[in-house]
Amino acid sequence: TSERGIIVLDHGLAGPLPGLAAAPMLKELAPEAKIIMFTAHAALQVRADTEPAIDGFLLKTDPEQLLPLAQHLLGLSPQTSTRPA
Repeated sequence: TSERGIIVLDHGLAGPLPGLAAAPMLKELAPEAKIIMFTAHAALQVRADTEPAIDGFLLKTDPEQLLPLAQHLLGLSPQTSTRPA
């Protein structure tokens, strides 16, 4: 049985893969999980928007939006957009 969950992923991860490259592999391992790209790099939003494995995008300048976005992705509370403009 798969469990839903949230994966918060930073593009600047330490290690061999940046977050955008790791997202598809994580989604394959945990297909029910929702992946949020949480990064300081605003320019990555365009690339994140075209990556099907990423369910939401949030800048580190808006950390107070992390919980509402996670709740929305899990269907726990309303929010109008998963990818702020």
